[in-house]
Amino acid sequence: MNMKQSLALTLMAAFALSSSADDLTRKSESTRIRGDIGKTDLTQVTIKRTNGDLISVPVNDLKTINFAGAPTELLQGQTNEFSGASQAALEKYQKAVGGTSGKMRSEFEFLIGRALATLSQVDADKSVEAKSALQKFRSANKTHYRYLEATLLQAAVQAGMNEADEATTLLQEVVDGPVAAYKLQAGVELGRLHLKTGDAGAALAKFNEVIQQSSAPEAAATKFAGMLGKAACLQSQSNLDQAVATLDEVIKSAPDTETKTHAEAWLRKGDCLRLKQAFKPALYAYLHVDVLYEGETVQHAEALARLVALWQQAGHADRSASTSAKLKQMYPNSQWAKSPGG
Repeated sequence: MNMKQSLALTLMAAFALSSSADDLTRKSESTRIRGDIGKTDLTQVTIKRTNGDLISVPVNDLKTINFAGAPTELLQGQTNEFSGASQAALEKYQKAVGGTSGKMRSEFEFLIGRALATLSQVDADKSVEAKSALQKFRSANKTHYRYLEATLLQAAVQAGMNEADEATTLLQEVVDGPVAAYKLQAGVELGRLHLKTGDAGAALAKFNEVIQQSSAPEAAATKFAGMLGKAACLQSQSNLDQAVATLDEVIKSAPDTETKTHAEAWLRKGDCLRLKQAFKPALYAYLHVDVLYEGETVQHAEALARLVALWQQAGHADRSASTSAKLKQMYPNSQWAKSPGG
């Protein structure tokens, strides 16, 4: 059984449970906690279990939250979203939101914004809608447990729209906020902004800062994100061997469950090898993304585009054509489908 099938079965099993209680799951463990959601704020969600125990979950460790009586589309949408089917998730969330109110409606509005933000990474036409949805959510929910996450998402969307000043303002709000893990994540995004605007030196300094501050085990994901950013800086400075070494360290150290991290690392390793004119190893690196990480749609679309060019260069016009067809079928509105090969 693969990871996607396991996740789907877990969520559908939860769906079969009685909806008479609230429940949540944490990113750090898969156990579903059932009870009554209590106090929530910018930093935590509390839930009182059926045995009377009160558990506080930091917002950065919150994976899913489901309220008693939630429409079936909530769990169905989560199943789609976590398997990479963001469009299907969005449609389910949008179908259900109209019949909800209060805290359940706020959660659906956040999920709609998050799904749109993910889609905007492979379809720029979704960017304005994603920005609007996240801004609307943030304006109405200043103390909500999803507020800082929504702020990070909106910053990423606006960075993709080349609205660097607005994105920087949003990220600074997170840096000034009360959640240490999100501060580090904002640091990663600020590094990416520096790199995007051509200041590799400032970007590298920011990524190194994040890496140094992410020594705790619970900050491992942020450390890997900082290392990926560092590798991107080294690549932009033509330090390709150092970049590959950094990427290899990420691939070796990141747990298998960090599929986005692995997809990004293999993708950028392919870029470095291609720039070194090591075309066959580059092709293998991109194939890792295609074969193992199709659910990471952002990295997958770009990897397919690179494979189109490399298969052609390797004399496999048939594979180039089939990969191009796959790219256009799966990501018709992606920049990579419009100009395969990058």
